[in-house]
Amino acid sequence: MSKQRTILGIVCFNHDASACIINKNKLVAFAEEERFNYDKHTSKFPLKAIEYCLNAAELKKDDITDIAFYFNMKKCLIQYLIKNNPLAILYNFEVFKRKRFFYEALWLTNFYFSVSSSIERLFDKRNVKVHFMTHHECHAWYGIYASELKNGVVLSNDSMGEGISTLGMVFNLSNSETKPKILLTQNDPHSIGYLYGAVTEFLGYKRVDGEGKVMALASFGTDKYLEYFEKNIIFKEKGGFKINKNFIIDRSFKPGKEQRLTNSFYERFGNPRDNDEELNQHHFDIAYGLQKITEKILDHQVKYLSQFSSSIILTGGVAQNSVANGILSCKYPSIKFVVPPIPHDAGCSIGAAVSLHRKLYKSLPEYTETAFLGEEFHNEEIIKILDNNKINYKVEDNIVDFMVNELSKERVIAVFRKQMEGGPRALCHRSIIADPSVKGMLDHLNKNVKYREYFRPYGGFIRSEDVTNLFDFENEHIEAPYMSFVYRVKSKWENKISSLVHVDKTCRIQIVPPNGDPMLLALLKKYNERNGIPILINTSFNVRSLPICRTPQDALNAFYGSQLDTLIFNDKIIVQK
Repeated sequence: MSKQRTILGIVCFNHDASACIINKNKLVAFAEEERFNYDKHTSKFPLKAIEYCLNAAELKKDDITDIAFYFNMKKCLIQYLIKNNPLAILYNFEVFKRKRFFYEALWLTNFYFSVSSSIERLFDKRNVKVHFMTHHECHAWYGIYASELKNGVVLSNDSMGEGISTLGMVFNLSNSETKPKILLTQNDPHSIGYLYGAVTEFLGYKRVDGEGKVMALASFGTDKYLEYFEKNIIFKEKGGFKINKNFIIDRSFKPGKEQRLTNSFYERFGNPRDNDEELNQHHFDIAYGLQKITEKILDHQVKYLSQFSSSIILTGGVAQNSVANGILSCKYPSIKFVVPPIPHDAGCSIGAAVSLHRKLYKSLPEYTETAFLGEEFHNEEIIKILDNNKINYKVEDNIVDFMVNELSKERVIAVFRKQMEGGPRALCHRSIIADPSVKGMLDHLNKNVKYREYFRPYGGFIRSEDVTNLFDFENEHIEAPYMSFVYRVKSKWENKISSLVHVDKTCRIQIVPPNGDPMLLALLKKYNERNGIPILINTSFNVRSLPICRTPQDALNAFYGSQLDTLIFNDKIIVQK
């Protein structure tokens, strides 16, 4: 092509709204709208995220030539007509009595015009071309791009995209003419993401936000209901599966809360749990059954796909199930499993833009680490905010020694440094750090710092050379830089790092590679030398119901609104209570 295209990727009007920009063959900016409007998992048009991306890329609105949207509206319409054929009235008038017929038409119409009108208000439609990309291909191409792999298999699972809930394909980037080959597709309503979300709602939590809580609850459960879950899943050849009709209801797209589980499910398990209802063993056992059947479905898919490559990328919202990821990586020790840092829908703005770039140029953009494309605040800006708030601070040149001393005193540290992380996991740029050997630290963090449920565990960061000493890590490919895998803690370490050990004796880990962040490596090394603890707690720097802190003011609000002890800006500026 003669003219260089500048691509804006967009996700909105469902959940996890985001934006990114690819300019001059490079991904130059990415942001999630929730970090700006403080509405976690927001669905709103990413106006502030787009504004940030334009500023970060040093571009103006007029520089955007193409917009890549993360759903294909034409394919959505085709799927609607397949499921709701209007000609059916000629032989069956009952079709028009189906609620889905009306609700989905309303949903599709509103979705399309919301996207179109929002883009028209922001951009001159004459100068910008809008491309509607396919949802699971956005997940897949984001995963491929973020992985840096030249060939392998990518597996995307979430609730639904254009009627598809799963996409598995093999790719080879060595030859630009070689098209990826689809190995596995799964049609709605036979969806892991939809099933997990439906049971999450039954257990009293919000879909999209509460699945991680249910994953944690499952560890307290027994196999009491596992047989029920298993008998309602039918495994098919080539990685496919079906969900029994007496288990879930085909989605109706009804505005507001809709019933997703069948009456027979309610007859078996009773009424849904209210959010403020006390949890009991019944709820734990339901969560256990759901988690185990999810692991079995994923195992069924991976077993089939592993025939085609020894590298498998897991993406889509289901790839956030770090327990399942860890189990898969141990069961298939010769497979290199890769989970990108933003596997859920927010990453689809990058996937949409990358997919479009590939169609325009027959190649992917130059690789950029996608985990750290957020805002960065310089010391001068931070000091000005501190001065304006009349907050005392000090400057420390040897931050590693300072942090070792603080952690050794059982103090809890918040760090605000470098560019903000993208995705659901904090990676020590906007993190809370603590010593896992301190008895009661888990409860203290949940109750007094994060203000969250008592049963939720924490993850930790560790050097790659220490992993096999602490964990039953059976995969020969020792990579987990984005805290996407859970592994079993070796018995000799269970009591030593008790505040990191979940009830099932596991822990989610972020492995810092040898060429990783120098400060983190130095901190881990020195803390281990002094206290014999080679792993530290890492959790996101935020409080319950709010996204990760974006600005220094967000950091100060979280710091003074909780029982954090120390706040460190940019490995240098220290605020203490």
